[in-house]
Amino acid sequence: MKKSKLICVIAVILMIITGSYISIKKNSLSDQLAAERWSDEQKMDQISIIYPLDSYGTYEGVFFEDKAHRIQDSIDKSAVAGDVIITDEQGISFPYSVCVSGEISIQYEGKSVTTQSLGVDKKFFTIHPVYLLYGSYLSDRDLMDDGIVIDDDIAWNLFGSSDVVGKCVEIGGIPHYIKGVIKKSDDRFSKAAGLDKSICYVSLDSMRKYGNVTGNYVLELILPDPVENFAINMVRESLGSELDACVVVDNTNRYNMKVCMDKLLDFGIRSMSRKGIVYPYFENVARAWEDVFGLLYAVQCVLCAVIVLCLMYWYIQFRRTELYRRMKNRMKLKAPWQWGIWGVLSEKTRRRTNEKKD
Repeated sequence: MKKSKLICVIAVILMIITGSYISIKKNSLSDQLAAERWSDEQKMDQISIIYPLDSYGTYEGVFFEDKAHRIQDSIDKSAVAGDVIITDEQGISFPYSVCVSGEISIQYEGKSVTTQSLGVDKKFFTIHPVYLLYGSYLSDRDLMDDGIVIDDDIAWNLFGSSDVVGKCVEIGGIPHYIKGVIKKSDDRFSKAAGLDKSICYVSLDSMRKYGNVTGNYVLELILPDPVENFAINMVRESLGSELDACVVVDNTNRYNMKVCMDKLLDFGIRSMSRKGIVYPYFENVARAWEDVFGLLYAVQCVLCAVIVLCLMYWYIQFRRTELYRRMKNRMKLKAPWQWGIWGVLSEKTRRRTNEKKD
């Protein structure tokens, strides 16, 4: 009896610890929380569409704008269109961002650094608020596309300091100005995902003209989601025949217990890909945490089973005591399976079945 109590107490403590860790860690993954940050007035959903390299190796300026308008058309034709607020002059009720990964060379006074790079649009940092040490992000207020955000490693290699906002560097022989300096993530997952090397952020135009695109284009959207699965269904409907070639990720719901457990059940198969996809570092990190949360949810299921077994054991032991016999005689106690409630529930189920048939 004492051992079972100890086991149950330990299981409860571990349940609390794992639950708290999952909750705290989920709330710290800012790349996956853009929908919550964007609006308190209506439920939003953050969705990523990753396009294959072979079909979309060259970016065209209107390509993703057309995609956004196609999704908006699907929303306007839906039954809940009246619940969606139009927020910009283009008639699009949601923000979206485009990025692509690759390599780029930065020169400053005879020094040159070739580094991995993300070509981004002005809303990228709304979804991915990387940690700023100095300066600011690229934004809609910028009149030109000649801004660049570098990490502290590049700053030290080129200037010997990280406080270098406003300095002029050259990319492809064209002047670019440092708008911000970020702190590069150095945790285990980030390093494995690609941040073991320096990284900078430039405009999509600069990336296309002066860089070497090696990754996939990623379209990220923060869509209204007034009813469950509305946003993801709108995206899939708008993609049509392209859906089989793309990877669609529901970032807002990706860490739910059911989703993570389903991915855990696909262990092995999940690692396979036939779509020519190279994930950007932030998606690699997110996928790693899916595996971690899946394991933690599995541990919680085991702990829950242990607690239930302990409760059943105590109930069986209690039924053997003199106290239970006295209580049974005075109160006419019955085992749960002898309660009349099961008969009542069975009668209700039978009645509902007959009503449906009629």
